[in-house]
Amino acid sequence: MFKSMLLMLVVNFSACAQDTIQLRDGQKIVATIIELTELNVRYRRIDEVDGPIRNIVYRKVEVIHYANGNKETFVLVEDLATVKKEMRNDKPYYPKRRGPDRIPIDKDRILEGGLFVDFLPSVAITDQFSTGLMGMGGRLGKKWYFGKHAQRRHGFQLTYIRFNAYPIKGRKHHMYDVPGVFSPLGIGSTNAFKIKDKRGVEVNAQISPVILDVDIDPSLIKLGYMFGVDVKYRYNRFAIGLDFSRAELRSSNYLNMLSLTTGFKF
Repeated sequence: MFKSMLLMLVVNFSACAQDTIQLRDGQKIVATIIELTELNVRYRRIDEVDGPIRNIVYRKVEVIHYANGNKETFVLVEDLATVKKEMRNDKPYYPKRRGPDRIPIDKDRILEGGLFVDFLPSVAITDQFSTGLMGMGGRLGKKWYFGKHAQRRHGFQLTYIRFNAYPIKGRKHHMYDVPGVFSPLGIGSTNAFKIKDKRGVEVNAQISPVILDVDIDPSLIKLGYMFGVDVKYRYNRFAIGLDFSRAELRSSNYLNMLSLTTGFKF
């Protein structure tokens, strides 16, 4: 009887002296911890006293309650691949600008460059005509801005082509002739100042070669250069302003043009 009581006491003590492994999915394993390796918890189940030693990886373990009352908590650390993926996700994301799955970007039309097109209804005065000549024109070019200032930026402007046409009534035949102003590849400076989110002002200056017919007769084409300045008020894509340009020729002829500019930047 004494031996039976002693055996029961040993069994009860052994049952109370077991460790508990609590997993992250809520499951609890009553076991005897054999050892903690670099990667796993090695244990033997309480209902398999003579059974095999089992292993469980740390990432599945939340806490171990030891028989002596101590406990050990395991903090989940993501694997290296997951950490690298999260680091990549922390970098700035640049949406695709081309292709069928491209994502449109809300571009800053005031301080960022781009293609521009202007329509130029204008009045011109030459050294041969004291009265103003009414005409129409246009220009196409591109702007580049530099720096990261939030309110103002300076840059470079290239005008691919500019043209103006001024219908004039011929003196001899009483028919309308059209002296043309053609200016390719103008270069200059551009300056943008932001007033509000989508509102701003541009001040531009440029110079370019010019092909000019101020003598009405198309056979008398003259070469020279043209310089000018323009000021624009811009609202998002749209801009309106004034342009003053002067064409100077080798033969001392000139043409002053004052234009109302209306256009868009893309």
